[in-house]
Amino acid sequence: MMMFIIELHLLTKSGTIQLTRKRKLTVALVFTVNLIFLYFLAKQIFQLQNNNELNFGGQNNFIDNILTILLHRSIYLSYYGEQFWITVRQIVIGLFAISIVYTICCSKYSSFSRITILLFLMIFATIMQHYTFNAFYPPERSSLIYITLFGLFIYYLFSDVYFQIFSQKIVKIGFNTLILLMLCLPLGYHFVKSLNLKYTKEWKYDANTKNVMKMIAEQHEKDNSKNRKISVSSTWIFIPSIDYYRDLYSMDYLTPTDRNGITKNSDFVYCTKEEKEKLFADGGYSIVEDFKDTESFLLSRSK
Repeated sequence: MMMFIIELHLLTKSGTIQLTRKRKLTVALVFTVNLIFLYFLAKQIFQLQNNNELNFGGQNNFIDNILTILLHRSIYLSYYGEQFWITVRQIVIGLFAISIVYTICCSKYSSFSRITILLFLMIFATIMQHYTFNAFYPPERSSLIYITLFGLFIYYLFSDVYFQIFSQKIVKIGFNTLILLMLCLPLGYHFVKSLNLKYTKEWKYDANTKNVMKMIAEQHEKDNSKNRKISVSSTWIFIPSIDYYRDLYSMDYLTPTDRNGITKNSDFVYCTKEEKEKLFADGGYSIVEDFKDTESFLLSRSK
């Protein structure tokens, strides 16, 4: 609604449109319909506030809870050092601050001005709802709208610079090439660095569970008493995938797992490095496989 007011004010001020009686009625209708929607929205927000349910997200500030987290997620949880995050964050904040000053001082109302104002209003609204309703700052997926808005912001920033500063064709080609390299080289490097076909980084710990279950199946095949029931115990994080492969490979000879963690009387143990060291301190188990990429181990009970 604020964007609508700004657009209407600037268009009438510049003489682009004239507010006739019919158009005034249309504006009044638009505002009435929006206020009706706003009433139902506010009603829901107050109900959530009364039930203390606006508590999803972070409470620090917009930069820490939204900007920094979106930057982290945008590069797929990779790590380039703390200075990298500080630098990128400063560039984003600096660009936006300069753009606001430019929008205020510039007499021309362009697409870049429009997206800058819209992005500013979105940020301002998020901060205000935090202080007004004590709502947390929306994290990760619930703040993805800022990725879209910032993408448009960057696009119109380069577009505005392109049309206002450069006039010669050769300079335009050079500018296009420079921008393309600035965007593609770091993104290309990051893509190659993060590329793997074995695991997703959020669930890296589970990358070797399939191999573990195959090893247990092979070990059971070699056992003379194939009808004997065997057991595997594990940390709770591995349990869902162990159960999945148990059903997939029809490993009926493997007793169902439970959520009680590692037990010292099981035939196999699938555990982390720290848990392996505790088990070895007590003795009774030997290493079947050491998975160095996930720092996990498959152990078997010593015969």
